[in-house]
Amino acid sequence: MLLVLSFSLSSILQFYAASHRIGIRQTLAGRTFEASYPEIKYLPKASQTLRPMAILAVSDRVVYQAIANVVAEKARPILSTAANRQSFANVLSDPVQKPMFMLWKIQYRLFQNKVSNSV
Repeated sequence: MLLVLSFSLSSILQFYAASHRIGIRQTLAGRTFEASYPEIKYLPKASQTLRPMAILAVSDRVVYQAIANVVAEKARPILSTAANRQSFANVLSDPVQKPMFMLWKIQYRLFQNKVSNSV
């Protein structure tokens, strides 16, 4: 009997962060964290060229996401002044929502409405 397990990337990152939280916190607090070199994979494109893709270590992704979360929260008051007025891309969602940014389909619809109303 074959057992197939399916995990999302976010659930893997959450498990890793929870199980390695103390170690990551100690390296950050002690200013000894060093990012690993990314693994580079090359994916073929239709144009017969190769697209490089960097694969980061899980610990690096956890640390980078934590930094992005802190920066986003500090920048939220400034970014919210232009959100859905001048800029429709990368608009931060509410802090209690799971995705960091508003879904692109919603943002694109708001952009289309703004353009059609201004014509």
